[in-house]
Amino acid sequence: MIGTVSHSKHRQRRAPLKKFFSRASITRLEPLIQSAGDTLCSRLGDFQKEKQQVLINSGWSCFTNDVVSEYAFGKSYNYLETSNDFHTDIHDTLCNKLPRWIMKMLDPKTLLFIDFQADIAPQIKAIITGANDTYDSVSHPTIFHEILNISLPPEEKKLGRLWQEGQTVIGSGTETTAWALPSQHSTSLPNLSIRHRLLQELKPLFDSTDGKPTFNQLKQLQYLGGVISEGLRLSYGVTMHLQRVSPDTPIPCGIPRESQSTCPQSCSTKTPPSSPAPTPSTPIASSTIRA
Repeated sequence: MIGTVSHSKHRQRRAPLKKFFSRASITRLEPLIQSAGDTLCSRLGDFQKEKQQVLINSGWSCFTNDVVSEYAFGKSYNYLETSNDFHTDIHDTLCNKLPRWIMKMLDPKTLLFIDFQADIAPQIKAIITGANDTYDSVSHPTIFHEILNISLPPEEKKLGRLWQEGQTVIGSGTETTAWALPSQHSTSLPNLSIRHRLLQELKPLFDSTDGKPTFNQLKQLQYLGGVISEGLRLSYGVTMHLQRVSPDTPIPCGIPRESQSTCPQSCSTKTPPSSPAPTPSTPIASSTIRA
């Protein structure tokens, strides 16, 4: 889907995936997310007892990968449990443009990432052939089992197409989300006044739910919503200029329809009126906007 040029084709490919990431769908996925969160907290507790330092960004990557792989295929890679210190080599390597034998000479770790990508194809094939029947045993729908049951042109259900889509779902679901989570640490939480006010808002709810509030309960907390909104605003999923084409109507800045335009994400998220105070982290302003 990411590399799709045609506007109509992109819309066709985006439609089947869109519903899996709606608020309602994610709410139904809450037990899976809570389980992964419990595992993450348990591992962090073990590291604390051992006085071992870990890179929290890697922990978030393991967390998001375990969730999205289970959601996509009904099979988790279980990085939270199996990685020694949340470190996995696929998070160190992002390029597979060179032949496998060259990559082995340059950096053997890169092969793990290439093999990780290659592993997606047999998983998709197992779903197509029915060899993967985890759909019947998990408590939530799995993305690619559902896609095969959706009315789509036959070419959109071929192994090669779904393999590419699988890489998109796993890659985006892992690194984009994992990048947004630690941005909260660096933008809002170091500010003592923000952290104090956030803890004051969270404490009554956590005390009354034994430390496990539901998503619907958490989304009622206005200040927490402001902190999260700020983290999302300041964590860019993509740093490059994003190409946009509007085939039917002019773009508001006066750009004619069917014209290609580009704008860096930092421009749209750090420029008023998208943010009253664009540079510093301002949860109060964000929570006011949400209200």
